[in-house]
Amino acid sequence: MKKIILIILPLILMFSACALEIANVIGPSGGWVFHDKGSYSAGWRYMECRPNNLGELDGDDPNLIKNAIAMCETAELGGWQMFPWELPDNHQIRTLLSCFTYGLTQFSPDPHYLSVIRHVIQPDPDIYFEEIELENGDTEYWQPVIYHMSFSNSAFGELEIVYDGLASSEKYTGPVRIRPIRRF
Repeated sequence: MKKIILIILPLILMFSACALEIANVIGPSGGWVFHDKGSYSAGWRYMECRPNNLGELDGDDPNLIKNAIAMCETAELGGWQMFPWELPDNHQIRTLLSCFTYGLTQFSPDPHYLSVIRHVIQPDPDIYFEEIELENGDTEYWQPVIYHMSFSNSAFGELEIVYDGLASSEKYTGPVRIRPIRRF
């Protein structure tokens, strides 16, 4: 009887760990699953972030977004190329950093993160943006948004925008960390 239990118990644990019913677990490629939208739609259910940053870029780099996209497109972790890593958009990075803010994600964030707001039409001329050509030949206009995690008031981080691409905001020139995500 003990032999059967010793054989069955690891199998149960293995299969229950593979069924990602909740966020805050290690995903199939080795990153942190930080969001579960509840069901599959639009080809995905979960969002996963890399367990570490890809590196950092200068906030005043004139090709900041294009260089960040190139870093994400060449990223590998766990051999999963079916669901590629990508630069998070504004909503995705807020979801990720909010998970940390509320203690739901087990990685340690760095102070500054880059995300983007994607515009289908050219935004207002008072907004800094980069033209990004998509694989299908269309052009989108991506506005950088740089977030800062502040731990000055509590053990949990507070999220604040340090640069949003608007002409009225001061350009952030410090280092920006690139933490790609993927949806699967």
